[in-house]
Amino acid sequence: MAHAENDILIERSPDEVWAVTGDFGGLAAWMPGITRADVDGEGVRDVYMGDMLAAREKLVDRNEEQRALSYSIIGGAMPIESHVGTITVVAEGDGSKVTWAVDAEPAEVAEMLGGVYADALKTLKTHCEQ
Repeated sequence: MAHAENDILIERSPDEVWAVTGDFGGLAAWMPGITRADVDGEGVRDVYMGDMLAAREKLVDRNEEQRALSYSIIGGAMPIESHVGTITVVAEGDGSKVTWAVDAEPAEVAEMLGGVYADALKTLKTHCEQ
């Protein structure tokens, strides 16, 4: 499985940043292009760009103590054989380090999503530091 990983430093406490990244349904508040993210009672999130369903994602794990959230793309527009994305928040100095890692096949999807997640982390930083 191909791996991509990006991180960013945010000048807010880990708890403040986790309040944003740990909200499985809150993606539209900070991720570019996402207009809404609807979560059902089974832990499945439908992510929309405009009115188009971009991805259907399943919550795999959410660990409050480790401030880590993992999910898997289970449907949508991209041809994905397998996918697990993980966002983690750890203390770094007076702020937080946020890492967004993805393991996916085919490798081109992991590479493409790595770029998307890198851009999303920049807007996360802006959102959290406002």
